[in-house]
Amino acid sequence: MRKIFFTFVFALLSASYSFTWHPSYTLSSPYYTDKPFVYRALVPALSGSTGLSIEVIVLLFCVALGMTMLAIYEKHWRQSFWNDILLIVSFSTTVLVLELYKKTYDIPTAFFFTLTIHLWMEKKYLLSIPVFILSCLNRETTAILIPVFIVLHRNALVAVAYSVSWGFVKFIMVIAFGDSGGRTVYIRPLNNIISYISNPYWSIILIATTAILLILFLMNKPKTFNYILLLFPILLGMHVIAGAPFEIRVFAEIMPILFMGAFLKGGVSEKIKEEVEKVPPMQGYKENLISRRGVGRCGNIRYIQK
Repeated sequence: MRKIFFTFVFALLSASYSFTWHPSYTLSSPYYTDKPFVYRALVPALSGSTGLSIEVIVLLFCVALGMTMLAIYEKHWRQSFWNDILLIVSFSTTVLVLELYKKTYDIPTAFFFTLTIHLWMEKKYLLSIPVFILSCLNRETTAILIPVFIVLHRNALVAVAYSVSWGFVKFIMVIAFGDSGGRTVYIRPLNNIISYISNPYWSIILIATTAILLILFLMNKPKTFNYILLLFPILLGMHVIAGAPFEIRVFAEIMPILFMGAFLKGGVSEKIKEEVEKVPPMQGYKENLISRRGVGRCGNIRYIQK
C-alpha cells in the first residue's frame, strides 16, 4: 500500500510538470545528429520503438526515479512522516530543476545514476551492468562511474565489464553518427570562466546554492556520502571545462541523492535494524565468557569458573 501511494504521488507530480519538446526531436533530427549529442539517443529511440510520445517516456522515467529514491530512503534512512514529506520534496526539486532546461536525457540520467548507486550499495553488481549499458546510451557521462566504482568497490571483473560496455556503445554510436556534423566534444573552459566573471550575480547564486546543499549533506553524512564526495568534483570540473555556465543540470547525476542527503533527517532504518539483529553472535563469545570452572559473577554477566 505504501509503494502504491508513493507511485501515485510521483506520477501526479510528474504529470503536473510541463514536459514539452519540439516534435522533431527524433533520431533523424539535427538535434540528435550533431556529434556531441550522439549518446543522447535513448529517449527518442524508445519513443520511436514503442509509439509513446517523448513526454510519456520522460514521465515514466520520473516515476522510476521516485521509486528508486524511495527504495534508498527505506533502506538507509529512518522512516517517519517528515522524512516521507522531505523525500517528496527532494523528488520534486530534482525533477523541477531538470525539467526547466528541456533536455530529454537529464531526468533519465538522474534515474540511471541513482539506480546504479542503489544497486552498488546492495552489492547487486551483476544487475547493475544492463543498467549501466542503458545509461551509456542515454548520456556519455556514464563513463565517470567506472573510476568511482573501482575506488569504492574494487571489483575488477565488474569494472572490466563496465569498460567494455562503454567502449562497445561508443563504437556503435560513432558508426551510426560518424557522418554527422559538429565537433565530437565541446572544450570551452576560457569562455565559461569569462561568462562567470561577466555575470557575478548568477555566479554567486550558483555557488551559494551548491555550498548550502553540500554543507547540509556533510552535516548528515548519509550512506551515499562517498559517492557524492567522488562524483561532485568530477562533475564540477566537467562543468567548467565542457559544460554551459549556470546550467545546474550538469549535476543531474547526483541531484537525487544530494537532495536526499541534504533534506532527509538521519536515523537508522528499520530494515537496517532487522539485518543487524539477524547477524549471529561473534564466534567464541560464549567461550570467552566461560573462562573458569565454577560459577561466579562479573558485573551483570554470570560465568563458569574453572
